Amino acid sequence: MQKNSRIIMHGDFSFAYAADIRLFDDASLILGKNSYINTNVLIRCKNRIEIGDNCAISYNVSIFDDDFHEIKKMKENLCVTLHLFTFCI
Repeated sequence: MQKNSRIIMHGDFSFAYAADIRLFDDASLILGKNSYINTNVLIRCKNRIEIGDNCAISYNVSIFDDDFHEIKKMKENLCVTLHLFTFCI
């Protein structure tokens, strides 16, 4: 976790082994209740990712809210807020 980043949990949330989660400056990862992420899940959060209630994220899934590539001549970066709700991957 980097500066001013935060993880907010709204209830029970399970992480399997080898989950790789990185939050960059000022990022928010919001985790709903009764949800889990499985083995080898990769999460890169630059802005905001929200996983809702009763979500099951399978193994070997990557979740990014940014592609971490800069586009020259753009004054601001494009960003995505990603919401996963009652969804199985």
